[in-house]
Amino acid sequence: MGVRREQARLMRDVHPGVRVTVSGGGSGHGVRAAGAGEINIGMVSRDLKAEKIEMFPGLKTQENDAMP
Repeated sequence: MGVRREQARLMRDVHPGVRVTVSGGGSGHGVRAAGAGEINIGMVSRDLKAEKIEMFPGLKTQENDAMP
């Protein structure tokens, strides 16, 4: 998570009015929180399971092969 925290710090430096929070919890947490509208972006390290897609049909996905 160190890289993500540094990315958040850089984003805040460039956009001081933007709130960026980095927290752990695993892929399941990111899916649930984004699906429930608690956060805007939920990072997931795997493909979404069919049950999560059904549970949160409004989720938008974006693959990023460039991220480690």
